Amino acid sequence: MKQLTNLKKVLVLMISIITLASCSDIEPTPRAPAARLALHNAYSPIPTIQPRVNDLAAAAIPYGRADGYYEFTNITNQTLTFINQGTNQVLVDRVPLRIELEGEYTGVIYGNAIPGKFILLKDTVIQNASTNPRIRFLNVAEGVQAVDLFIGTDRIESLSNRSQEDQSNSRLSERFILSTRPAGATDITVRDQQGNVIATLPSYNFGAARYYTIMLLGDSAFNEQSPTAEDRLKALRINTFAH
Repeated sequence: MKQLTNLKKVLVLMISIITLASCSDIEPTPRAPAARLALHNAYSPIPTIQPRVNDLAAAAIPYGRADGYYEFTNITNQTLTFINQGTNQVLVDRVPLRIELEGEYTGVIYGNAIPGKFILLKDTVIQNASTNPRIRFLNVAEGVQAVDLFIGTDRIESLSNRSQEDQSNSRLSERFILSTRPAGATDITVRDQQGNVIATLPSYNFGAARYYTIMLLGDSAFNEQSPTAEDRLKALRINTFAH
């Protein structure tokens, strides 16, 4: 009887090994090629906007926040609409998405009027062995002229003298560059052309070889002394998005 029991144990072990080997031979289902899109809400007049992808409602995005990634396995005739969730008023109406399979993109809604503004950027990898962070800068603020970006005390020449973004100059806006500073904590500052500080993000911790979109957003008509909390949120500030 003991020999029979031991034989059963051996058979069970052998079956388990065979089953495990069979499972390990199964190839994982390949992911379908897709375009991926992250959305940022820099539209300051209201607290929350709702995207609609081809007229299908997606999750609402609070002001100053990002959502994504949205994946598109079909890239034909894709559109984005943004609405005021409280009133159903259309802010940006059916902007066409010109995207490619396996491409990664960043979209930003911004402005302080109706219609709002929208810019679509393609995210492109830098082929460089440096571990310095990869950065780009977007000026999507209202009520400011051209601005300069500083990382620490370094004025970033190629990301300075930047007026408000527009889809027509998106080729310039979407480009990442190597930061002049290595990874680690450093201040991010935006100044006007006279050198006055517009906004500062202190001691931001950049990761090695990571990609970052730095944005100036908000409206110069508001500041930290504005009477309501909702208005104070609209003050000029710096946001970052780690890709």
